[in-house]
Amino acid sequence: MRRLAFAGLAAALSLAAAPAMAANLVVNGDFSGGATGFTTDYIAPPPQADGPGNYWITSSAQSLCSCFAQLGDHTTGTGNMLVLDGAANANSRIWEQTIAVSANTDYVLSFWLANLNSQFYGGPQPNISARIGGLEVLSTGLLPYAPGMVPSAQGVWAGFSTVINSGASTSLVLSFVDTANTHEYNDFAFDDVSLVAQEQNGVPEPGTWALMLAGFGLTGAALRRRRSVLALALH
Repeated sequence: MRRLAFAGLAAALSLAAAPAMAANLVVNGDFSGGATGFTTDYIAPPPQADGPGNYWITSSAQSLCSCFAQLGDHTTGTGNMLVLDGAANANSRIWEQTIAVSANTDYVLSFWLANLNSQFYGGPQPNISARIGGLEVLSTGLLPYAPGMVPSAQGVWAGFSTVINSGASTSLVLSFVDTANTHEYNDFAFDDVSLVAQEQNGVPEPGTWALMLAGFGLTGAALRRRRSVLALALH
């Protein structure tokens, strides 16, 4: 009976110890759903067209232009990503989405970027500003060039993250802007936008607590059945 109790307790505690995976509140942050779930000031041109302020959803940057570095998406290497040809207007939104949140909660914002311009060409480097309600919460600085020379240059993904607090708001307008206000050689890829609630000192999420309580309940039920069997045997 003690072994049974300890086994049930261990199972419940192991559920408590397992980290709860917070849900990504961003819709289609990996672009697997194509050009949906976000707004942009950029324009979707015909395939393989090249011009300032254009964007594409693609699985291969170099399939759009031989002047781009080789690069697959960040998620799997073969899925979708957002590729952009920098706009001449520095205030043009790359991506924007209104996201429902809980008030007074810390969230981790993260995303990935890659410069598609080779160091051989030089020229302007993208500098991306992440903004909440139009106010900057993170600046990437100049994105490093893809090493080598196109068409053999390999693009490199760089990850960025910061913690924000929702304050009294129950929705946030998240947007990204390229502050390098030029088109020439200002080409980059964007992928895996994520906004998740920050884990608070290992305190289990509500779903984890429910599993724990269910585990304790099963343990108690098993012990009651064990006592019933013993009582019948003694009679």
